Amino acid sequence: MFSHDVKTQGVDEKRPSHLDVFLLFLKIGCLGFGGPYALLTYLEKEIVEKKKWLASEVFWEGVAIGQLTPGPIYFATAVFCGYRLLGSFGAMNAALASILPAFILTLILGYFYLYIQHLPGLQITITLLLAVVAGLLISIVWKDRNKFFKTKIQRLIGFLILIILVFFHVNAILVLVSAAILGAFFLGPEKST
Repeated sequence: MFSHDVKTQGVDEKRPSHLDVFLLFLKIGCLGFGGPYALLTYLEKEIVEKKKWLASEVFWEGVAIGQLTPGPIYFATAVFCGYRLLGSFGAMNAALASILPAFILTLILGYFYLYIQHLPGLQITITLLLAVVAGLLISIVWKDRNKFFKTKIQRLIGFLILIILVFFHVNAILVLVSAAILGAFFLGPEKST
């Protein structure tokens, strides 16, 4: 069913079971707060650093593919990782486990939010959480900057995109497509060694 060789997909010697994959994504879904990029940080720590199921390069390929697909990037990356680990059923495990906690929690919080939305401390708490998420995003980019920007031209393109997004408020999809075209034009295919 899943014909990829374990070594070629960057997986450690011991492949996880379907239950292992389901429980990992369920854990991240239950305990991972802070938005999609914070969840990606948790996922990378678990799947690459702690469990060593996927190589870092394979994980970041999944993140790049997740950026190109519609919907939340964490969900698309989770499905990619599940697929790379255990094929189609691994992808379904990762998908179900990733959305189940958020779905249940959203139902519960949505119900209670109707009754507590006017509490003065709630707005302050939400504002503080947004600041924490912004800090998490900055820390992710800073920590992995050498993985993202390996050459001077990549750094230049990244800096130009940051300026365009922050100061000119250009649509992110247009910027993403333009960056892909510029990257392909300036960088070309990587030469195999």
